[in-house]
Parts: sequence; C-alpha cells; structure tokens
Amino acid sequence: MNEKQWLRRNVKPFEGALLANSHLVQSSTIETLPGHVDFFGIKRVESPIYAGMPVGGRIIIFDSNGSPKYDSSIDEGSVFASEGGFVEIAGMPGDQFTIACEAAYR
Repeated sequence: MNEKQWLRRNVKPFEGALLANSHLVQSSTIETLPGHVDFFGIKRVESPIYAGMPVGGRIIIFDSNGSPKYDSSIDEGSVFASEGGFVEIAGMPGDQFTIACEAAYR
C-alpha cells in the first residue's frame, strides 16, 4: 500500500477548483504501525479497498514539546496529560465527548 494512489472521498461540491489536485492522494505505510496507512492522517486498513478513520471523533494528547503521546484512532486505555501538554478533541458537529479527569498528586 506504500505510494498507492487513492481518490479522496467526501469531496464537497463547493470546493474550489484550486483544490482539485487534492482529490488524488498518495498513501504511505508506517513501519511501526502495521495495518495502517498515512494519507491526510493515519487510517486503519479495513479491507483491500478501504481505509478510514473510526467514526465518532478523535482525541489526541500532545506532550509539552508538541509530540503526540496518545491518539484515540490507534491507542486505547487511559492516558496522563502532563503539565504543559495539550488535549485536542476533533469531531463533527453534533459529536459528543466525555472526558474524565483525575488530579495527579506528586
């Protein structure tokens, strides 16, 4: 699947003509993440003809230097967001998220 051409789905009819070159994208494999490809973000390979993001949004935790340490599209379980880190919550209008927080004691 490395360097395979894909037709981007969900193209909107109102996208400008200057975006037409973004309708074809090229995937790249990720050695450390078997079963996934990267094009416009990491996608899980579901079948020989489909790779997509999980439905229901995404949460990414970045550490204080900006490196991602947790991505709900590929990681599971609890994660600690350390001081100075960032929590990104991405979804579509109407998506609902629940975040449970616990204070960390030193």
